[in-house]
Amino acid sequence: MFGLTKLKKRINQNSQEAYKRVRPTITVRQETVLKAIQNLGPCYYRDISRHLRTIDGSVTPRIAELKRKELIRVKFVKVGPSRARVSYYEITGLGMRHLIEKMGSIK
Repeated sequence: MFGLTKLKKRINQNSQEAYKRVRPTITVRQETVLKAIQNLGPCYYRDISRHLRTIDGSVTPRIAELKRKELIRVKFVKVGPSRARVSYYEITGLGMRHLIEKMGSIK
């Protein structure tokens, strides 16, 4: 029995090491997410991640930061087929000014 427990621990450790090697470590800047929302119009986080060709996990923290800074707001909430709520975001006037300051233009 002891050998089996030891083997399970080794397999678990190897799978965690493999995940660390494969896991993407892409980070997205706030201005990039802001620009994507400005280009796409009202959209939800998966639209943004597809547009930026990145994973959802790198976009969602930026959305939370942008909402906290009031650079974006929830335009509307839609209930999906699985009864899950989907929030669509849009850029605010403050967000447009921030984008112009940081990037120089909004086109």
